[in-house]
Amino acid sequence: MIRDSGFGIRPRITNLEPLTTMLNDLRYAFRQLLKNPGFTAVAVLTLALGIGANTALFSLVDAVLLKMLPVRAPEELILFNWLSGPRGMATSIDGRITRDPSTGLRTSTSFSYPAFESFRDHNQTLSQVFAFTPIDQLNVNVDGRSEIARGQLVSGSYHQGLGLSATRGRTFVANDDQIDSAPAVVISHRYWLRRFAADDNVVGKIIQVNRVPVTVVGVTPAGFLGTLQVGQAPDLSLPMALGPRLLPGSESLAQPWFWWLQIMGRLTPGIEAEKARASFEGLFQHSALEGWKLAQSSGRINNQNQPDVPRLRVSPGGQGLMELRRQYSRPLTILMVVVGLVLLIACANVANLLLSRAAKRQREVAVRMALGAGRWRIVRQLLTESFVLSLLGGALGVLFAHWGKDALLAWRMGAGEQVMLELALDLRVLAFTAAACLLTTLLFGLAPALRGTRVEVTPALKENARGSSVSLRSWLSRSLIVAQVAVSLLLLVAAGLFVRTLGNLQGVDPGFNRQSLLLFRINPRLSGYEGQQITTLYERLLERIRAVPGVRSATLSRHPLLSGMRMISGITLRGRSMPAGVTNTVFVNDVEASFLDTMEIPLLMGRGLSPRDDERSPKVAIINQTMATNVSSRHQSRRAALRF
Repeated sequence: MIRDSGFGIRPRITNLEPLTTMLNDLRYAFRQLLKNPGFTAVAVLTLALGIGANTALFSLVDAVLLKMLPVRAPEELILFNWLSGPRGMATSIDGRITRDPSTGLRTSTSFSYPAFESFRDHNQTLSQVFAFTPIDQLNVNVDGRSEIARGQLVSGSYHQGLGLSATRGRTFVANDDQIDSAPAVVISHRYWLRRFAADDNVVGKIIQVNRVPVTVVGVTPAGFLGTLQVGQAPDLSLPMALGPRLLPGSESLAQPWFWWLQIMGRLTPGIEAEKARASFEGLFQHSALEGWKLAQSSGRINNQNQPDVPRLRVSPGGQGLMELRRQYSRPLTILMVVVGLVLLIACANVANLLLSRAAKRQREVAVRMALGAGRWRIVRQLLTESFVLSLLGGALGVLFAHWGKDALLAWRMGAGEQVMLELALDLRVLAFTAAACLLTTLLFGLAPALRGTRVEVTPALKENARGSSVSLRSWLSRSLIVAQVAVSLLLLVAAGLFVRTLGNLQGVDPGFNRQSLLLFRINPRLSGYEGQQITTLYERLLERIRAVPGVRSATLSRHPLLSGMRMISGITLRGRSMPAGVTNTVFVNDVEASFLDTMEIPLLMGRGLSPRDDERSPKVAIINQTMATNVSSRHQSRRAALRF
């Protein structure tokens, strides 16, 4: 390099010695590894299995637990939820209700539509307030071909509140969420590729969703999977105002006693989340009380007990809904520890191989030291060889991880449906792999390098030097073997306990006969059936299915057992007050008369359902033993009248 100093031209030569030395070390390391192909293959394959398993699992951990929404400033997003005692104000809730670990109170992210309207119209602390809710089944007809798709209803400010732009067309605006607006839909990038073959002319195309013509106005970016529970990626987003047309019989969506949608917001710069929460809590409690009073006046509940007033909370919304993420954080953490231990075993194995190899290279090390090489210079060379092994193992491990992540996509959660995740080996995952390579270099390379350079030059240069056998029986080598055996034994015991637990779970009595069951789901409303037409269709379906050879029995239910899906309804005891500490909500399943017989669920007392229990007969219900124990004594429960 030539630099003018102002007093004439003087040459300045850049010092390239460190770079040259590093390149020489790398070349020498590759030559040494190529001279020992057997050792290199075993070491690289061992490291690749450990690093590959960790990389594949980290891609899942990243997608489920760590990754933020790919939107503008996700740290500014907040998610609303509430806390309540057992006597809630909601008559019906569609969504997840869990127990808050710190207070023991019930908590949920479900709110009523009037509560959202109150938040939106009286907002003074957030730059945007928006709402959304999932739709499990949509009947989508494109060019005469129908299929079932996942969807969600969103408010008009949903995309704007998230700070999300469309890759094709546009996203929703406030005017799209009006009753008199032209029906519109925004589709996901995944659905655009799968159903429309990445057609650039998709914007403006009219499709039918639940027999309602809607116009495709935009396509969301590829990495955006929505704000629902992790793994629940909607194919279509539709305006909230279209709900009554898309979901016939859903008139209760606008009622304040029905809590069914999720609310998020974006903080205004300078406003703390707690201040935002306080500004909305009064609005929420007022809406909840109005819903309770309306349910009382309309006869939906006949309970004069004072309900528990819910408290509003906010939590970070940068990852969307969090219930499933929290549910799977513990098992994923345990799995990450397990594969980390596998990597430690691999490192100990390679370290032992390096110790054995270092013993054979004592003469080489002694010659280099006799020629003037310092101990730390040789340690650096040996660490370079270890680093090259880690890089080769990491590169092959990435290939293993690419195959392994595809196997992880078969993971099931919740109701047993396939998890919609994109496990990509992106920069974050590759950065993890690089960090794993550096860590493994230190774990298996440093100790052998230090041990291998502790030689006495003169004895090692003699022809009959016996450093090899001494090194192989060193305390370090024995310690590594002990560590390998200990960790392997730990993993073996854990695996045995896990297999035994699976066996015990297989033996758990679920309360019904699981053998020879076939489940499938239908929704006649998606095809235009209404009222009595649905009842007639179900009757004809059952008749034809029962006539199929080999079918012993057939039945219907709103939710399959052990699916995680549920309907929540409030109850009262006619003429009696609810016992203290007992919730006034229960899980309800609408079933056909032969449900108990088909599922082979035993009755402890009373009778089962019969075809005579129709809309013209007195209303009846069957409760489980837990509910009977909670609400009354055994004798009193025989004549207790329930109102749902």
